[in-house]
Amino acid sequence: MLQQKERFEYFLNGKYRVAEISGGVAAEVPLQFLLTNNDVVVLTAQILVNALKDKNSGVRLTDITLLIFDECHHTNKDHPYNKIMERYMTLKKQPGAKPNSLPQVPV
Repeated sequence: MLQQKERFEYFLNGKYRVAEISGGVAAEVPLQFLLTNNDVVVLTAQILVNALKDKNSGVRLTDITLLIFDECHHTNKDHPYNKIMERYMTLKKQPGAKPNSLPQVPV
């Protein structure tokens, strides 16, 4: 993850705030805080899955503008990437769903 964060910082040239969160600090710094106070947040899929499951976290998929999955070719049916996309598709297919409120997911 540090490598991805460093690449974002390099290519964004200091114009955007970039943060990372890993399992070691996930309990210390709430994801909602990082999402609110940074432009780019690099994190594991499992951290996002956990935050989305936790109703007290304040994190919603609609809080995110863009999702980029690194190493998604390793995904299997129980992988956190699948859990995130299942939630995404559930929201997208709801009657009256607003597609612009969901994150972009480049394919």
